[in-house]
Amino acid sequence: MKKFLSFVLSAIMIVSLCVCAPLPAAAEDILIGVSIWSSTDTLGSQVKRLVDAAAAALNVKVMYVDQAHISEQVTASVETFVAAGALIGAFNGFFHVKFKIPSFIVAICTMYLFRGLCAYLTTNAPVVVALTTDRKSLQVIK
Repeated sequence: MKKFLSFVLSAIMIVSLCVCAPLPAAAEDILIGVSIWSSTDTLGSQVKRLVDAAAAALNVKVMYVDQAHISEQVTASVETFVAAGALIGAFNGFFHVKFKIPSFIVAICTMYLFRGLCAYLTTNAPVVVALTTDRKSLQVIK
C-alpha cells in the first residue's frame, strides 16, 4: 500500500509539474495584477508610482486593485487563510502519520497538487476581480 501511495503521489506531482509549466509569452502580453491596501494614503501612492516606473521600464502592463482600507474584509481573509492552512496541514499530517511518508515529500506533493488544481480551475487565465455587491470594497484603478 505504501509503494502504491508513493507512486500515486509521484504521478500527481509529475502531472502537476506538466500543467504548471509556464507558457512563453510576448512582452506586450504580460499583465501584472497588484493589490494595494489603499492608493489614497502616502505609502500606497508611493508604491503605485514605483510599480508604474518599473512596469514602464520592463514594458509590461499593470492593473491595480485598491482595497480601500476595509478592515472587516482583511480580518475575514486572515481567518479564511488560517482555516485553509489548518485543513491543508491536517491533510498533510494524515498522509505523514497514516502512511509514514516523510512530511517534506507530502508537503511538496500537496503544493504541486494545489498548483495544478489552481492552473486547471483558472485555465491559466489572468485573475479578474469582481466587484462586491456594495461596489465600494474593491475598486479597479486605471
